[in-house]
Amino acid sequence: MSHEIASRIVEKSPFLTTLVKEGLLDPSGEFLPKRSLDELRCSPCPSCAYRFKRVNCDEVKAWEVGYHGNCTGHHVAKILREGLRQGAKPGAYGHGIYLTPSFRYCLLYYGFPEQLADGSTLVHSLEVRCREQREHPVFPPSWQQDDVGVEKHRMEWVVADSCNAGITAVITKELRGRTKQEWISAGTV
Repeated sequence: MSHEIASRIVEKSPFLTTLVKEGLLDPSGEFLPKRSLDELRCSPCPSCAYRFKRVNCDEVKAWEVGYHGNCTGHHVAKILREGLRQGAKPGAYGHGIYLTPSFRYCLLYYGFPEQLADGSTLVHSLEVRCREQREHPVFPPSWQQDDVGVEKHRMEWVVADSCNAGITAVITKELRGRTKQEWISAGTV
């Protein structure tokens, strides 16, 4: 049942369909069920979302899981083929690959929103296994949403070397008839 639902999401999404056709994502996917507030306190992982595993991915289970957003959706196929690279310009905490341990924070600020023909919205981010990351306080400092699973002083991760960050999946959240702005203002996970 979970794979059938995920397959329907791929069929609805031109973004996911392209990545599957290019052989970069496993189309079967899995549904990540809604989690209780207590479960979210223990871990800031996705709740009520879809996980599409990257094809030919060597997942290093001992590495920590972080999330990386691509606000525009541009170059995601290239990123899945070649891996994450440092940006040309330094970010708030210098050069490096920016991640966060918070799925919600990633989607709110950096997720790629995709408006579908039926009026629904999907928001996509990358799941990344990483090591040797430097932890920093939340940025922007004005961020007010509480993420019960992550302390604000370690919300931003910077990985200096691309060999220490491997993309394992695309995580997709369906906003169920809401726009991204409505979802943000509702304060839901």
